[in-house]
Amino acid sequence: MAKDKSKKSGGDEFAKPSEAPAGGDGFNLTSDETRGALLLITPLRTERIEDKFSKEPGATKEIIVADVVVLNEKKPAKSEEHEEVYVFSGYLKGALRGYIGERRVLGRLTNTEDTTKKKDRGNYYWELEDADSDDIAVARAYLEAVTNPLSKISKDEKPAKKSKPAPEPEPAKKKSKKK
Repeated sequence: MAKDKSKKSGGDEFAKPSEAPAGGDGFNLTSDETRGALLLITPLRTERIEDKFSKEPGATKEIIVADVVVLNEKKPAKSEEHEEVYVFSGYLKGALRGYIGERRVLGRLTNTEDTTKKKDRGNYYWELEDADSDDIAVARAYLEAVTNPLSKISKDEKPAKKSKPAPEPEPAKKKSKKK
């Protein structure tokens, strides 16, 4: 049996499943914070996981695992990177599935609640809008910053050039007293 590494104290002897931390870094792809965000997604693979909502015992569903970058449109070098993100949404999976191991996908995450009011099985759904030329420029700037670390420093943030130190003043000569 594996050793318990927790500090046991009055009633906190066992962890509660309901208080488990989120997987990975806790990033949720489809949330109000990412609605409208420009995303650079690298689809890595498909996986099958337990379908907790199915009434059939042992049912599984397919997800796509991807690396996701939420691009900072003003400072691409400061974009938010998330690894091994699970993609559950059907329309998003459809947009990514054909590019697994092939290409990155660049798009803006939207929710049909905000755009068309279209529903799928009674729910608003998440989809990726195609990137425009400005979005592509942001993605290229991000990729340049990743491949060329020196480009991450913006013109305003570059350290000032070191100037030559001012020469030290020569010590004052002592006047000798002549008698």
